[in-house]
Amino acid sequence: MKLKKLITLLLIVCILSGVASTPIKTEASTAKSYTSSELRLLTAIIYCEAGWESYKGKVAVGNVILNRIDSNLFDHVTTIREAVYDLKRWGRQFEPAYNLTKSGKYTTKGAPLEAALKLYVYGNYKSEEQKNVMAECKEAAKAAMNGTNIIGDYLYFNSYVTETKAKCVKAKIPYKIIGKHIFFEKFY
Repeated sequence: MKLKKLITLLLIVCILSGVASTPIKTEASTAKSYTSSELRLLTAIIYCEAGWESYKGKVAVGNVILNRIDSNLFDHVTTIREAVYDLKRWGRQFEPAYNLTKSGKYTTKGAPLEAALKLYVYGNYKSEEQKNVMAECKEAAKAAMNGTNIIGDYLYFNSYVTETKAKCVKAKIPYKIIGKHIFFEKFY
């Protein structure tokens, strides 16, 4: 009888202190509903950033974008669109989203992402391979949106693998190399 009361008391303390209610990310709990325009944008940015990478590398790029939406560090970002086109704090985050004009301003006109969005919508593929790459990017975007996470809570990636790896090792920052990209949780 005393043991039962003790367990009940411990359970109440845990609940009141928030321990039992701390959310734990799982594939099922991270899946949210997204619109077709969000799928289109995530597919297109994956195509630009990781089109020729493995499927796993494509999903990981999608994970970075979705992680930013959930991150306190990117509290100004609440949608895929805001994450992809973010210029607010650190400048251009996803290079294919913008071109730099002669006057030094960013524009989406003629940017690689704009071309990828048109390719997604109109399907004017130059080859069967290009069509297949876009289809795989779409599947990777869907997987990321449905909760598949290859990289945990990492917020950044780049293609400077050797240099970034050395900096991460020196600063003891966890990282993961997938293909020609390195994914990491914070800047060194």
